[in-house]
Amino acid sequence: MSKTQLIQFSASYQNTNLSTFNLNSNRISSQNSIEYLGIKIDSHLNWQDHIENLSKRLTSATFVLRIIRESTNLETQITVYHAYFASIMNYGLTVWGSANQAKKIFILQKRAVRLIAKVPQITHCKEFFIRFKIMTLYSSYIYQLALMVKRDFDTFMENQISHDYNTRSRNLIKPVQHRLNIFHLSPQYMAPKIYNSLPLTIKNINSITKFKKTLKNFLLDKAYYSVEEYLEGK
Repeated sequence: MSKTQLIQFSASYQNTNLSTFNLNSNRISSQNSIEYLGIKIDSHLNWQDHIENLSKRLTSATFVLRIIRESTNLETQITVYHAYFASIMNYGLTVWGSANQAKKIFILQKRAVRLIAKVPQITHCKEFFIRFKIMTLYSSYIYQLALMVKRDFDTFMENQISHDYNTRSRNLIKPVQHRLNIFHLSPQYMAPKIYNSLPLTIKNINSITKFKKTLKNFLLDKAYYSVEEYLEGK
C-alpha cells in the first residue's frame, strides 16, 4: 500500500486541486507528479518533470564523455555514448519525444556529439551525427514510432475506411479522432503521421528486420533536427 500513488490529470495548466482518498483505511494524497517505470508523469502530461530529471542524468553522461575524450579513441567514445548517453535518452522516448521541452534534451545531445568530435560548442554538428552514425533525438523518435506501427500494423489499420479501388490514400493510416489539443502530442496520434510520411520504398518492406535496417540507415543519413523537418519532407 505504501507504493500506491494518486494523480489527477487535467487539460488545464492551472494547478490541480489536490485531494485525498481512503483505501483499506489508508489515506492516499494526490500528487502533481509521480514516477512510473522510470518515467515521471505530471498531472498535465507536458513531461516537464521527466525532462528536467532526464537532463540531470544526461549532463552526468556528458561529463563522462568529457573526461574520457583525451584518453580514448573515437571508437571507444562512440561506444560509451551509445551505452550510457543514448540508452538513457531513448528510454520512453515515444511518450515524451513530441514535448516542446524535448529541445532541452537535444541541446545536451548536440553537446555530447561535439565533445566526441572535439569541436567548439558553437559548431554546427549535423555532419558529425552523420559521420559517427548517431541518430539525432528526433530521428530516434521517428524510428521508434514508425517501428511501433510496422510491428502492429493491423491494429493501427482497424476501423479504417477500406476501398476496393485504388486511391492515393488507400494505405495511409487515419489518425485517431479526438477533442483535446494535448492528444496531438501522444504516440497514438503521432505514430500514424510519422508512418504515413515514410518513403513508399520503406513502407513497402515486409520484413521487420529489413524494415528496421533500411529505416535506420535513412534516418542516420537525414539526421533530422525536428519532427517538422521530417514531416515536411526536407
